[in-house]
Amino acid sequence: MTKNKLKNIKPKHIGFTTIAVLGEGKTEHLYFQGLKEYERAQFTINKVSFLPKKPPDKGRKCTEILQEAKELITEYDFVFCLLDNDTIINCEKNLINYDKCLNELQSFCSNYGVDKDEKISVYTFPENLSNGFGDVKSKAIFILKNMPCLEFWYYLHFNYKTAVYNNCNKVKEDLISKKYLPNYDKSKKYFIRNKIYETLRSKLPTAISNAEKINNLRIKEPDIKCSFSDLYFLFRFLGLS
Repeated sequence: MTKNKLKNIKPKHIGFTTIAVLGEGKTEHLYFQGLKEYERAQFTINKVSFLPKKPPDKGRKCTEILQEAKELITEYDFVFCLLDNDTIINCEKNLINYDKCLNELQSFCSNYGVDKDEKISVYTFPENLSNGFGDVKSKAIFILKNMPCLEFWYYLHFNYKTAVYNNCNKVKEDLISKKYLPNYDKSKKYFIRNKIYETLRSKLPTAISNAEKINNLRIKEPDIKCSFSDLYFLFRFLGLS
């Protein structure tokens, strides 16, 4: 899929769109709270909800996110599921449970439109990128993954890298050692004091470009092992760059 086609994807009825963004844990909650506050004027156009409203005490499982998406898609036009891929592939049981839950979600969405004049599409990356989206005209759920975690999305604001990070701690170490985000910490205190989204905002176009470049590489070389972030698509969809 070309870069221009991706840029042209727009929500249906822009003034009446409802969007839910589902994150796993505290880090996602704090980052997107910062986004919501900083881009407040942009979000007067769309009705965007970042869920959960309060940060969870502990990270939510990917299967819980997909189950919530199935419930929310009847209420919202678009639902974005943000998942850490390291927690999916770190053991066979987790991968089996994830695949089972994803299949159930896809089956639910396929059957939803049988007796209704409404369709629900489920998009995964990079598979659907190679097929192209065109204008998204129906309700849709987007499965966006970070490998290994959200911190790699932060890393892409500063540098392009295809080598695989197997765990989040290594990404965190590089963010600190390379002085991209000195003293980075997942605590609420750190995020509030350093305003991560605002701090990184000027580098957002770089992050989007780097993430998109990696996914294009994944399309050309399906067997490649690399870290990646599908999160750029959400920013394209929201009209932020």
